[in-house]
Amino acid sequence: MTNYPISASITIQGLLRPATLMQYVRLNVIFPGGNKHISSGLYLVTQQTDSISESGYKTTLNLTKISGDRLN
Repeated sequence: MTNYPISASITIQGLLRPATLMQYVRLNVIFPGGNKHISSGLYLVTQQTDSISESGYKTTLNLTKISGDRLN
């Protein structure tokens, strides 16, 4: 790991269950061939922004990477 945390943001259509700040989220970013991307791993939720528009309900989570994941 580096001295500087890796940050990410993900926007999803709706929210399947409520996310709380400082909750851990595991992301598995998978290529079409089935291999995991290096950005897969364990993240910490640092901010949540909800928006409602004509296109529907969306939630954006700001994340900080805590640890990596084993690559296949």
